[in-house]
Amino acid sequence: MILISNIALMKNKPKVTYSLHTLRILVLLFCTCFRSIGQEGTLLPPPINTVKFTEQNPSLSADGQTMIFESDRQGDWKLFETHKSGGKLWSVPVVLSTVQNNSIKIVAGTSFLSYDGNMLFFAAQSLTNSGHEDIYYCERTKSGWTAPQSISGTINTTDLESYPSLSADGKYLYFSKAKFIEGDKKDPLQRCYRIMVAERGGDGLWQKPTELPSPVNMICEKAVRIMPDGKTLLISSIRRDGQGSFDLYKTEKINPTTWGQMSSVEGINSTEIEISGSVSACGDLLYYSRAGDIYSTTLNGFASSLLPLKGLVSDSLTGKAIKVTISLLDADKAGIPLAKGTSSEADGAF
Repeated sequence: MILISNIALMKNKPKVTYSLHTLRILVLLFCTCFRSIGQEGTLLPPPINTVKFTEQNPSLSADGQTMIFESDRQGDWKLFETHKSGGKLWSVPVVLSTVQNNSIKIVAGTSFLSYDGNMLFFAAQSLTNSGHEDIYYCERTKSGWTAPQSISGTINTTDLESYPSLSADGKYLYFSKAKFIEGDKKDPLQRCYRIMVAERGGDGLWQKPTELPSPVNMICEKAVRIMPDGKTLLISSIRRDGQGSFDLYKTEKINPTTWGQMSSVEGINSTEIEISGSVSACGDLLYYSRAGDIYSTTLNGFASSLLPLKGLVSDSLTGKAIKVTISLLDADKAGIPLAKGTSSEADGAF
């Protein structure tokens, strides 16, 4: 038996606790996964991919219904949002205008949509400070995405921090880090990074990041993604058993400090650069970037399959959306927390 606990307003709001009698909660359990034939990558059709421009770095919400990706179709790199239309086709992408501003320049290929769909992380170069790669984030509100904010804590430094990826429970932030070298002219697409992780403390701030051990970090890595199950890690790496450039590899967490052997994602890797793999909570549909286009493919057993729970929270009297934290408890196990989520101020979705 599973219970949803009483729901308390987020900090910076009045300390009010709503009972379930004063909230209207719509909860849906579903898993929408579409299987393709074989394991060969399938090129996504328009309006996602275009002939003249570059599309890359797909990032999916847990239910697989929202995708954020990057494209230069408007002259420079911008973030676009698209949704599944009719359950199968993607809607016409809309540029996220509030994310781009005059103080930062988005680093191509580095955005990540949180699995609840309410936060957006990416790397950008500040045009007013160091100009190095730092990690920024935005939140989804009633009026759209907020302006970018530099992430708090000790994550950003004078070096290059990029490719952020937030675990589904919001507790761990994985990212890639490289040493900043003055005057470095190397192609950023070929740059090697180290894979890092930071844990969120009880005060909500990010603690000092640590470098993941081998076999995750070996010689040349980048573009880390933690899957919705919280234990399957996907990276792009140049390795001896690879195809000669960045290929997709995966590993699973054995315990907090140990990771299993890296294995190549079979049926995907080629002599081109494969990067930025993204998987919905269903665990069997993989999106990724290759040579300036976005592909998808089905790989059974790629990651643990989860059943997404999503819903809407609103005031039962006014019908207005409410931003709250929600705890999912197991009533058969003394109320042990199974998951925690946050509803969006925009529409109450969690």
